[in-house]
Amino acid sequence: MIGPYGLNLLYSPPVPLVELIFVHGLRGGSRKTWSHSSDPFSYWPKEWLPKDPEFENARIYSFGYNSNWGERKDSLLGLQDFGKYLLSEMMNSPDVKERGDVSLNFLPTPQSYFFWP
Repeated sequence: MIGPYGLNLLYSPPVPLVELIFVHGLRGGSRKTWSHSSDPFSYWPKEWLPKDPEFENARIYSFGYNSNWGERKDSLLGLQDFGKYLLSEMMNSPDVKERGDVSLNFLPTPQSYFFWP
């Protein structure tokens, strides 16, 4: 399963101190990239990370978009559009808060670094 599109809340602790957003790379998926197999239990950002004491105060999200460029011949959307989509999802999410005591962190795949200026 590739996974859903958009910003998806995976885990919310009682007292969030940090926000983690998992962003997949090209030809990836919001579930596929972060899973060892098709077994739902292997989706570690949702199933394993919240159980780690080091992340007990982390609110965890995934962000999905259509990254299969081979199927997107007729689409006018590019990487910047998906970045704007993520920003819009964050601004409109009731869970993402503008609080000075919560740190926002993105966890891109290693392939994503090739596209950063």
